[in-house]
Amino acid sequence: MRKCEKGLLIGSSHCTGCGLFLFLADQSQSCKPSRSFICCSATMEDIYQHPVFLESSRPLEEVRKTKTVQRYFCVRRRSGGGDCGPLTAVSQNIYRIHFRHRQDQQEVLRTSLHVVELEDGPVEIRVRSSLEPPASSSCTTPPSPAENSDVVPDEDQQPRSLKENQFSEPELVSARCVSPETLADSSGEGSHEWGKDSEGSVTSFEESPDTKEADQSTEECGEVSPASPPAHEDTFASSLSEASRIRLCDTDTETNTDAAGGRVHVQIVQGTIEMQKTDAVVSPMVGHHPVSTRLGNILEKIVGSRLTAAFREVAADEGMPGDSVLVEGLPGLPSKAVFFTHLIPWDEDEDGPAVQVLRLGINNILTSCDDRGFRSVAFPALGDGILLGFPINLVARVLLEQLYEFERERASCTDLQVHIVLLPENKEAKEAFTSVQEDLKFKGSRRIVLVGKTGSGKSHLANTIFGEELFTAYYSANSGTVSCQAETKFIYGADTTLVDTPGFFDTKRSEEELRPEIIRCLAECSPGPHAFLIVFKVGKFTKQEQEVVDKICHLFSNDPLQHAVIVFTHGDQLPPEMKIEEFVAKHKNLSDLVQKCGGRCLVFDNKHWKNKPPKQYRSNQFQLRALLKTIDKMMAEKKGGYYTDEVLQEVEKEIQQQEEESATSNPAPRRFSWISSWFQRNR
Repeated sequence: MRKCEKGLLIGSSHCTGCGLFLFLADQSQSCKPSRSFICCSATMEDIYQHPVFLESSRPLEEVRKTKTVQRYFCVRRRSGGGDCGPLTAVSQNIYRIHFRHRQDQQEVLRTSLHVVELEDGPVEIRVRSSLEPPASSSCTTPPSPAENSDVVPDEDQQPRSLKENQFSEPELVSARCVSPETLADSSGEGSHEWGKDSEGSVTSFEESPDTKEADQSTEECGEVSPASPPAHEDTFASSLSEASRIRLCDTDTETNTDAAGGRVHVQIVQGTIEMQKTDAVVSPMVGHHPVSTRLGNILEKIVGSRLTAAFREVAADEGMPGDSVLVEGLPGLPSKAVFFTHLIPWDEDEDGPAVQVLRLGINNILTSCDDRGFRSVAFPALGDGILLGFPINLVARVLLEQLYEFERERASCTDLQVHIVLLPENKEAKEAFTSVQEDLKFKGSRRIVLVGKTGSGKSHLANTIFGEELFTAYYSANSGTVSCQAETKFIYGADTTLVDTPGFFDTKRSEEELRPEIIRCLAECSPGPHAFLIVFKVGKFTKQEQEVVDKICHLFSNDPLQHAVIVFTHGDQLPPEMKIEEFVAKHKNLSDLVQKCGGRCLVFDNKHWKNKPPKQYRSNQFQLRALLKTIDKMMAEKKGGYYTDEVLQEVEKEIQQQEEESATSNPAPRRFSWISSWFQRNR
């Protein structure tokens, strides 16, 4: 069992600093990590190097408040920020937070005044790049960071007390947030088509001159062109974006190494990977043996005995799963280098160690390409084959998802060309990548609102979906959620925003107080939610449950049930061997409701089903995959359309007007008060 440099064993996860993959001592146990850890000599200061100083309008004394503020700066759509360390106190009402990427720091500094909603009301936070006083008189307002966004204070210029101040929390929550980059037009001979998601991220699928010539042969080359978006449709993007076309052609293509703008260009071609004219190609291996796979044997036939000798010269004694060995200058290959990537055979678990290793291996290769200055790399269908045994549909999904995620999070300003090379005779692979493309083009984001009766388990369900305790849950007859809370996390190939709302029939709040707060969720998931999760406990469907549905339909006009999924909690109350569909069928009113929701219903148990094997029906992981597939299918059927009504359209207009105002304005409280007053006037 290999340990990290500090001798720590942290289960099935990897170190944020060194990328070391760590398994459980008992590998029969499957651990799906939701956090990243720093376990090596790379300290948090090494990873998070870009500070922002915060001046709060009032003290943030409670841990819950500092956590809320930290999460705010992790979410790009709220603050402009991204992956960051914990919030630490510097002096009275002065705090500091470090970002991993400089562009996230700069985006936060562009808005000098941020407003964060806390349980006891909003708090104003002014941000600065340092604590040094402005050069002008003290009564002069310092210039907005937006006017000089490239000026970042050198660490040596900061007060000594600040440099010595350490992070107070040993644990780092991994936040996957995107910051937009300024993208320049691409140059080169090939034509380009761009797709853009709601966060501003752009992915290109390049059509080479050779590919153009192959267009005439429809038997040799298949084209996929997404349909035009309907009204109220998001501009979705994934590694296969809305505006993009993919051509799968029998052709050897040259990459455009002069493109600018820091994008990842993906081209899927049919051919042989050993003949790709890229800076590097990727070859899988099992164990520490470069010729253990079919592709490794092909490379050895071309290179000869020099391949194994060169591998041994640069390889460590025994690599870990997910590691790669880079061998450069092999004779007889058009590429400059080969990444030999250590994978493990498919274990029939879509979230198990084998898939985690595959994802880690892909990410490590892409990161190494940036570190080494490579401008192009060619991947085979990694894992497809007799020895590793991954299903080709899973290979396509994992590879494309990792490419998309890498493109969104990379800091490099240099373009990277990625070829996915499929064997011409492998028709199944072509169909798999085309199918995954269709699925992923609607996965730029998911916006989900949870509604239901007080005590139904909405907050617990939200935590179960995200795999960590982001939403505060209570065990009480009173609603624990007093105001809308929105959190965003990248799960199953897409940024997913969950909005938790106060419960209906709260014993301490009147309906008039409750309604505007629930309407507030519209602003949290602007321009509109893709799905409503109507949450019930497994049990009797009483008159009060029916009234919850009636209130939802009254509150959200324009038939929200067309975008609804019925989700039951306390699944352990189901009789043995019974599935939720059978339970629903036994209750006519409940059955009628599910039919109005398109037959969409699932069940979770936030307490008893946590650690059940993911292939079992009574497992939260099984139900989570089913839930997200249900939502993605519903989004695809609606061509990405989301729920909207008169209230939401008016809210969106108000938001747009406020965004046109000065960056130093305070839009959030006005937005919420406007929603409340609009509701009182019209409802």
